[in-house]
Amino acid sequence: MSLELENSDIGSDRDNDNNDNEFYEFEDRDETDDTHDPESINASKTFTTETPEFTSYKQKLLGLPTYSDSRFTTYHIKGGENVKRFCKNIKTYGLNLPIKLEHCKNIETELLTEDSPLLGAEFSLVEYKEHETKDKSTLIELFDGHHRRIALRNIFKNNNNFNIDIRICIYNSDYPESPESKKLFRKFNILKPFDVDFNIMDIASLIINELNSKFNSSISNFTLIKDTQSTVQKPSIKQSIINECIQKRLELLKNRYNINANDIQIKSIIQNFERYNNKFSKKNLEWFTSNETFGIAKISKNMIEKSTKHKCFLGLVNLSSLIKHCIGEEYKL
Repeated sequence: MSLELENSDIGSDRDNDNNDNEFYEFEDRDETDDTHDPESINASKTFTTETPEFTSYKQKLLGLPTYSDSRFTTYHIKGGENVKRFCKNIKTYGLNLPIKLEHCKNIETELLTEDSPLLGAEFSLVEYKEHETKDKSTLIELFDGHHRRIALRNIFKNNNNFNIDIRICIYNSDYPESPESKKLFRKFNILKPFDVDFNIMDIASLIINELNSKFNSSISNFTLIKDTQSTVQKPSIKQSIINECIQKRLELLKNRYNINANDIQIKSIIQNFERYNNKFSKKNLEWFTSNETFGIAKISKNMIEKSTKHKCFLGLVNLSSLIKHCIGEEYKL
């Protein structure tokens, strides 16, 4: 039989599921102050770490530094409102490891039972000094502290009066996904209270890069998978969401079916995505809103027209089903 993946193994398509009861599992929703797709605001405007708009954004997010040298800069964010703003708006690493919900809940429980809540560890961020982007929030990312961030967000969701201070350390790198950035991410995440498989992260990154190479179009200004903190307009897909879905799928293949990194054929996976994209290109609006496996109810005629223009329909379908059928389906048990 072909591999199947229960809904609980990946979860529903977070780009369309806004159920507040699933806050922990679906923590990467679009809740930033800037709720517009950056490419739709001004396609020609770009930002670097030297751009005044980024400097202002960074100061609003972090305040003023307490220490700085050539390697890193530290900040001390004081007060619940300021910490809440940071947790809500800081961009998380687009290729982060899957979130362990139990670990988030343990952190939350510990903070709520303390008279004077204190996080023993600092939040580690990376600032990309050589990167140029259309979304200024992508110039600085959270590399370590994802579980603490989610725990705090859930506490603030239920208690606006919660008060805590946090410490921030920003390290310098060149640009996202560079060898230096990946080295920093591993350094911050190698010691965890749970197993970490960096091979899975690397494979997910390769799949995402290959999908963008295959479906992106500079002519029509289209990017399939966007690494941004802001809202992503369909038919594009938010990188943090598809990354977690892919990593959870690979983790399941490894743990349940003993399929390791050497067994994964990236070329075959990309061909599967191409095959399904061709399949979806022949479907109409009624199919997308009624199909129980791949369909999504919140699809408009305009989205279909955009997908037709860009010749890419992958962002219109249920992400969980898409990942399940494109990654691992070739293995027969």
